[in-house]
Amino acid sequence: MHLFLYSVFAGVMISIGGTVYLSLENKVAAALLFTIGLTFVCLYKMNLFTGKIGYLIGNRPRYILDLIVIWIGNLTGTAVVSSLLYFAKPGLAEAARTLCEKKLEQSPLQTVILAAFCGLLIHLAVDHYKSNSSDLSKYIVLFLCVSVFILSGFEHSIADMFYFGAANVVCFLSGRAMLFIALVTVGNCLGAFVLPLVQLVKPKAKQ
Repeated sequence: MHLFLYSVFAGVMISIGGTVYLSLENKVAAALLFTIGLTFVCLYKMNLFTGKIGYLIGNRPRYILDLIVIWIGNLTGTAVVSSLLYFAKPGLAEAARTLCEKKLEQSPLQTVILAAFCGLLIHLAVDHYKSNSSDLSKYIVLFLCVSVFILSGFEHSIADMFYFGAANVVCFLSGRAMLFIALVTVGNCLGAFVLPLVQLVKPKAKQ
């Protein structure tokens, strides 16, 4: 239950970042402020799928079940926020629909590639945050990685869950939207595996 609840909270925080992004016309400012989502996810040790998937490499088999719970919890968090904002902030739906329509114009391969780059950046940001004792360094890297993936148009599965939900709950449940989220999830996984795989083949230092 703790794993699931902290996954729901992570979905909520990414949705808040997504709300800022949809609300501002200046996309540079929007991308910079979107970082609030991952910042609080890391600060409060919430469970975000894109930040956890890279640690599947070399982990125990049961970790796969944890990841499934995390993904469902993230989905639940984004669904709650997008449903509430669909009624509380109707203007957000139009911006979300425009964004989602552009996303659905991409080919499956384009979507996976864009998602892979996002997965790489998020894993780098989270891994650096966890392993670095310097507050300044870990927050700068977090800030840069998130801003870069947003401004580059890379695909983040949890953020996309929110965007499609904010556009229209029915739209989110459509076959095209679900396939898109599935492709982004696969791409995020592939990108997040890059650094762990490189670390596996890294030669051990001589004693």
